[in-house]
Amino acid sequence: MKKCRFSISQLEKENAALAKKAAEEKERFAKQLEGAKLQADYYNLRRFVDSLPEEVKRQARTQQKFQNYQL
Repeated sequence: MKKCRFSISQLEKENAALAKKAAEEKERFAKQLEGAKLQADYYNLRRFVDSLPEEVKRQARTQQKFQNYQL
């Protein structure tokens, strides 16, 4: 009976360690996923801006300067 209790105790400790490791891996994976999403958003926005005609970009810069001047 003592062997069973000892084995159960060891397995519970091992299970707790694995649960902690799994939680850490889940957090790390969530951060990586968030970073990948942000990077994809940036890439898509950069492509969109690069696809705009130069005249539109120039007008947007002018409007932005004017709005900043009014503040």
